[in-house]
Order: sequence, then structure tokens, then C-alpha cells
Amino acid sequence: MKISYLIFVHKNFAQIQRLISNLNDEGVNFFIHISETGDAVYQECTEGFADFPNVHFIKNRFKIWWGTFSLVDAILSSVREIVYSGVDYERLVLLSGQDYPIKSNEFIRSFFIRNSDKNYIEYFSLSAPNKWTNASGYFNDKQRIENYYFTYRSKVICIPVKRKLPYSFTPYGGSLWWNLNKECIEYMIGFIENAHKFIDFMKHTYIPDEVFFQTLLLNSPMRSTIVNTDLRYINWEKANPTPPAVLMSEDFDTLSASTALFARKFDMDHDPKIFDLVDQNLLFLPAGSKSA
Repeated sequence: MKISYLIFVHKNFAQIQRLISNLNDEGVNFFIHISETGDAVYQECTEGFADFPNVHFIKNRFKIWWGTFSLVDAILSSVREIVYSGVDYERLVLLSGQDYPIKSNEFIRSFFIRNSDKNYIEYFSLSAPNKWTNASGYFNDKQRIENYYFTYRSKVICIPVKRKLPYSFTPYGGSLWWNLNKECIEYMIGFIENAHKFIDFMKHTYIPDEVFFQTLLLNSPMRSTIVNTDLRYINWEKANPTPPAVLMSEDFDTLSASTALFARKFDMDHDPKIFDLVDQNLLFLPAGSKSA
């Protein structure tokens, strides 16, 4: 099983180094996108991974602003680079620099081998009651997708006009983070090459990275292969200071009990001990010890 990880990074080289060291395995490649504004960490990473032939750096670096299409744009551009890089892969996993595995490489590889025909992303229909239905303001499910948004000097501006998705698509939302096989990635890249109406619509939604991939894939021939999970443990209930929670040592028992492959978010500056607990107790378990 050839697994490639696309990792979006903006800080903390030491944490990225630990993430990659623990995921590094036979048949694994890493593609790192570092924000255009992160020149210091870019230099640290390129120097620190200079002797790693399976660590690649995305050439087309984007300046990413929260809540805008810039993140989707950066992901699509990075995926294109991977597809045309010549590096073979069977599974592409999207991670942030604050993600961390909570299963061993053996377990992760075995899981994706057993489920090679499946694709993993969290989703829910925005046409039915969902976790955003009762949210206020721009975060409301209907307002996110129906209103017209644009950004001016980092400020989000909403024009309350009613819009409809092109191609009679049904809107879906969910967590950004996905785990897709090669067939699904190639479909996605082929679709967006000519889906200008879809791209233009999504450029003016609110937090488009939480609706773009779900809407594309759940309205595609890939729908029957989609499993409704992002394979991550994320705590959205606790704000420290903002959700999702930064995971700490006190969260270890919960992580240990989770069937997820990865968790987020971690921060070495907040609690370095949690990394030691995960490394020593979770990352060297045999593949058959717990099924996701």
C-alpha cells in the first residue's frame, strides 16, 4: 500500500519533524505545503528534511486566509502537483501540521489495504436538519451556501442574495480532512478542470473548505464509495481558547479508546507530554489490536 500524505503547515518545525518521523514507512511519501507567509518554517523544513528523499515540498505556495476559498485553491493546486509529480500512490491523506497519528503505521497500512475501494470524509446534507442548522449568522447552514460572500481587506462581506448550486447539485457539509484513494483523486481533478460554474459558486460561499469536497464527491459517481467519517478524533466541545480543542495529556485515555487513525489538534508548545504518551502507548500496537 503506497500512502502519500499532503500536509498543510504554517508553524512549529519540531512538531512537523515528529509527525513525519512517526508516519515515515516503506511506500510512504510526504508532500508539504507551507504557507507563502511561512518563510522561516519553510527554511527549517527544507533544511531539516534535506536527506529525506520521500519528503517533497509543494512548489506553488499559497497565502491562506481563514474562511476563504484560498485553502481550497491551495489544496486543489497541491493535489494537481502530486498527481503530475510521477510519485506513485494508492491513498492520499490530507493532514494539517497539528494532526498526529494515534495508530501505528502497520495498523494504518492494514486498514487502507482492507478498505482500498473506500473513501473517507465526514459529510451531512445541508438540505436536511444538521449540526449547522441552528447556528447563528453566517455559520447557519442555509446562509453559508445561499448567500454571496467576498473578502475585502481580510473582512468577510455578505450580500444576502439567494443562489442555487449549479448542475442541480445537493449541498453537503462536514470536516475538511479527507482520506481518498487514487481513483477518487483522479475523478476529482478531472471534474474540476471543466467545472468552472461550480468553482465560481464555491469561491463565494462561507468557509468553502467545509462544503467544497463533500458537495463535489456526494454528487459524483464516487458517492457509493464514500464512508461518512474523516478517521479523526476531534473535540469540538471544548474551547481552549477556541474549538476544536488542543489535545492535552488529560485527553490520552479518550485517544486510547478511539477507533480513529489520527487526531487533531496538538500543539507542542501547549503540552509536549501528550506526544510522548501517544508514541509510547499507541504507535507500536499490532494491526489487529483494534479495528477502525
